[in-house]
Amino acid sequence: LRRGRQHVIFVSDGQSPRKGVVAQVAKLRKQGVTVTTVALSAHADRHFLSQMAAAGNGRMHFVPRARNLRRVLLNELKNLAR
Repeated sequence: LRRGRQHVIFVSDGQSPRKGVVAQVAKLRKQGVTVTTVALSAHADRHFLSQMAAAGNGRMHFVPRARNLRRVLLNELKNLAR
């Protein structure tokens, strides 16, 4: 990764309390931190995780099965290294 780059990869099903989360991600973005989300499970709240990724100027990946998580994370790290 480039020196000084800060990026969060947030893996979740999105089924947790949401109050203030998108606003916190936006604050991180203003501080130079980008946020990518990974919606893990077929029942993940993709809409909420997409909102987080948009606020964090990152990407949202949908991973319906955990066995695909490794591939998605490796691809995300490759993208960050560019």
